[in-house]
Amino acid sequence: MREIYRVVYDPIDHVVLAAETEEGRRAERAARRSRDHSWEEFATEWDRLSPPPELLTWFGSWPEGVATAPLMRM
Repeated sequence: MREIYRVVYDPIDHVVLAAETEEGRRAERAARRSRDHSWEEFATEWDRLSPPPELLTWFGSWPEGVATAPLMRM
């Protein structure tokens, strides 16, 4: 639970430690803000993640996924 929700608890009494939990969550929010970037940066990075052209034959256009060739069924 600590890794996902940042809940800290006493492992013996199984009681949530509210102050420690709040501090862990505050620290995680700050860490997320430090990793954040603008929409323009995200869009530029996303465009670079395009699959190789030979795979786009089967996927379609990037990033929309619109078919660019007829579907072949076997």
